[in-house]
Formats: sequence, C-alpha cells, structure tokens
Amino acid sequence: MAVKGNLKDMSLASLISVNCNEMNQASLLLYREDKEGSIFLTDGNVVHAVLDSFIGKEAVYEMLTWEDGEFELKKNVEPPERTITAGWSSLLLEGMHRIDENAAELEDLNGLEKQNEKKEKTEMAAKRSEALADTLSEMLASSTDIEGAVVVSSDGLVIGSQLPKGLDESRMGASAAALFGLSKRTTPELGRGNFTQNLIQGKEGNIIIVSIGENAVFIGLTSTDVNLGMVFLEAREAAEKIATVL
Repeated sequence: MAVKGNLKDMSLASLISVNCNEMNQASLLLYREDKEGSIFLTDGNVVHAVLDSFIGKEAVYEMLTWEDGEFELKKNVEPPERTITAGWSSLLLEGMHRIDENAAELEDLNGLEKQNEKKEKTEMAAKRSEALADTLSEMLASSTDIEGAVVVSSDGLVIGSQLPKGLDESRMGASAAALFGLSKRTTPELGRGNFTQNLIQGKEGNIIIVSIGENAVFIGLTSTDVNLGMVFLEAREAAEKIATVL
C-alpha cells in the first residue's frame, strides 16, 4: 500500500531520513507542477534517483530544493539500478549545503540589485536637482522683478532654492509649507475650488505663491514696486517648467 502526502507536511529530507533509518526498501515518487522524480532506497541508503535529465546525486539535490509538491511512498520496490554510492546522511548534508549556498548567492544578487537601484535613484535625484537649479537660475536671470525663489514640498522639504543672502532656506521652507497648507484648505472651504496661486504683500515686498501640483509649491520674492500681472505670469511659467523637472 502506498503512502501519499505533501512535501509541505513532510520534507523530502525527513522522508529519506526516516526510511533509511528504518532500513526500508522503497521508492519515492515526487510530483511538482509538470515535473516528476523518483528516488529509490534500499539497505538503509539512497541508491538511485532520476529527475528529467538529472540522474543520481544531482537528481536528489534538485528535488531537495522543492518546498511543496506531492509524494508517494511505495515499499518493497527494487531499484532499477544503482547510481548513488554516498551514504544517505552525507547526501543530505551536501544537498542542504548547496541550498544554503544558492540562498547566499541569491541574497548577494538581491543586495547588488538594491545597491544598483539606490545608485540609480541617487543619480536621478542629482540630475533632477541640477535641472531644477538651472530652471530657477534661468528664471531669475530673465526676470526683472523676481529677486529670489524656492521650491518646497508640502511637508516643508526644500527641493530647490535661489535666495538672496540673509534668508534661511530651512525657515523659508517651513513657512512656505505652512502657507501652502493653509491656502489648499481655505480655497475649497470657501467654495473657490482647488488652490492655484496666492499673494502676500508686506511693506518691504511681496510673496508670490504658485501651486506645483498637489505636493509642491513655488515661492517667489519681489520688491513692492512691480507689475504683479507680469510677476504672476513669470511665476506660473516657472512652476510649469519645474513640474516637468519634478
């Protein structure tokens, strides 16, 4: 009578160990997806195995990697031939060693892939930062009214800036994020739709705020005596270019 089961419940290594210790003469048939392998045991050892083009020890090593699949154990089955001379314990130890080596190699490959991915992201971020700096520099060079600019994420992270001396970048980022958040909440609450732009006027100059999508904002600084229509046009054009960079 055949004993059937799943390798999830009893591994191949355990099946070999139990049957060799009990000195069983048996055959183990293993099925996994479209693969079918056979292992023959007699005199307390594995004496023959076959799986596709693998014969002998290599077939056993390959099937030891199976974590699932069906098995069928038939006792009192004569092996068709003998292709394995190593003892069953050394056979299993070598198989487990190979599995550990393959896992280590895979881990190394995954680590290398992660390193390459991190490197690519870093290079992309550097290129984006450079492109953003160029965009801000070109905008300030062509504008007669905007004296400084900063691009800030919604959480206050300064993505890029070209500010006059004396202005702290991190403080500017925190203030800009607060203004952006308030503007985004206020316009819908007052029935004005999604926030697009804002103007804050002070005695010594203006602060132009233009949305760049949902998660970033362009802040431009001007003096008091400027053409606000032209300034907003320049700020919107800058925001559009920055959006493509980001």
